Amino acid sequence: MVDKQIYFSAVIPLYNKEKSIANTINSVLDQTNPNFELIIVNDGSTDGSLEVVQSFNDDRIKIIDKENGGVSSARNRGIKEAKHEWIAFLDGDDLWETNHLTTIANLMNKYSQGYVFVSNFYRRFSDKKQELNRDDLTEGVIDNYFKAARKKAIINSSCVTISKHALIGVGMFDERLNRGEDINLWCKLARKYQVVYTPKATSIYILEAESNSSSFIPIPESTGTYHICLEECVNRDDYLFQIKRIIRLSLAYLLKHRKIKYFLKMIKRYK
Repeated sequence: MVDKQIYFSAVIPLYNKEKSIANTINSVLDQTNPNFELIIVNDGSTDGSLEVVQSFNDDRIKIIDKENGGVSSARNRGIKEAKHEWIAFLDGDDLWETNHLTTIANLMNKYSQGYVFVSNFYRRFSDKKQELNRDDLTEGVIDNYFKAARKKAIINSSCVTISKHALIGVGMFDERLNRGEDINLWCKLARKYQVVYTPKATSIYILEAESNSSSFIPIPESTGTYHICLEECVNRDDYLFQIKRIIRLSLAYLLKHRKIKYFLKMIKRYK
């Protein structure tokens, strides 16, 4: 059986990434798989991000300049403008290894029943690059995404490729959410479609990047994300796990921001 040619639409939402966006773009243009278009959605940047993007002279790049509406609106605009079926996401301060699209294409040809394809990823801080260790997962269709996601993250917005049909089928990114819009989408997709994973790490999540929110711990009521995740639970164990996660993150948030009085109240309430 001959592997079929797969074409990708890479979507980068861009907001104030002047220092990092050139490296991100180059990591796409350097892919060993040439079958892609690159859609960059400038979401009303107020720095020199747009000028950096416009300095690239490559026919594969499509620039969309819009008023600021948030990362979800930028990604959704990119999805709508994409001319190919497979949408590969990348944030404006992260990177792809040169074999990222080749690895995903090979995975697609091997597991043609999938709609969501995910590679493992690295976390990088300063000069240190660490691969996310997932000894519990092997290549193939993930039997129970929610159970697997309890231990460590599986999907992030720079390592996932999703069918445009599936994205539209679940309503794309929820533009009402200010935080956790990606987690919300992964949950909706996992309920309806097969998620295929490879342990090969082919993307790099940059922790020290501009406007990086890795240190942000959301309080559930501020986003609604965890309420939505509860709705996506498939059984009682998943539900209880998410409840405990909400409480744990809420306590961590209160402690971090020195809300000791409320912290002690929650400890007493939830034991």
